[in-house]
Parts: sequence; C-alpha cells; structure tokens
Amino acid sequence: MFVSHDLTYALQATQNWVSDLAWRLRWHDRERVFLALIATLHALRDCLGRDEAVYMGAQLPALLRGFYYEGWH
Repeated sequence: MFVSHDLTYALQATQNWVSDLAWRLRWHDRERVFLALIATLHALRDCLGRDEAVYMGAQLPALLRGFYYEGWH
C-alpha cells in the first residue's frame, strides 16, 4: 500500500504532539489527550481574531491544522 511521505509526516507529527501532551499532563489515555488537545485548540482559535487564528493554524502540523479549522466559520 502506498502512503505518501506527507501523510506519514503528518501522522507522526500529530502523534508527537499527543505523546508530549500526555507526558506533560501525566495522562495515559491517548484518546482523552487527543480530545483535550482538539478542544483546547478550538477554544484558543475562537478567542483569537481572524488574522491571529489563521496565523496560529498555519503553525500547526497538517493533520492538527485540519482539526483546528473543523467547524470554524
């Protein structure tokens, strides 16, 4: 099965973020960590102005960027 380098990198970058956050929070449930990360990114995004939110989104790894923009109007 062919998996592009970009997709592999996006998955690895997201796993790194989740692993780092799990370690910092001392949580063992990676799904819970992931959901907390997404909720935090959404809350942060919703508090920022449009330009700042777009700038913030541009700094995220590709997969997290997709979740960050999910549901944003």
